[in-house]
Amino acid sequence: GHEFYKDTIVGVAYAVNDSLAISYNTYTSSKHNLDGKNDEQETKAINIAYTIGGLTIGFQDAGTDNNGYVDQATDDTRTLSVKTAF
Repeated sequence: GHEFYKDTIVGVAYAVNDSLAISYNTYTSSKHNLDGKNDEQETKAINIAYTIGGLTIGFQDAGTDNNGYVDQATDDTRTLSVKTAF
């Protein structure tokens, strides 16, 4: 059958100073099937970024519940990034 999705994204970001920023985000996605079966997945993530001149070092810790709309499936990721501007 056909399906549709309703997504809700909420986030807050805080610049501690000119070099350090922190953010927290939640992303909830509800999958609605016309046959009455509804599934939901939710991701929560915290991000930290530190900038020195043209160099930014970022870290994200994210976790997803009911990953891929599969009940009790989880996916946890940690990402470290280094970006340069010149």
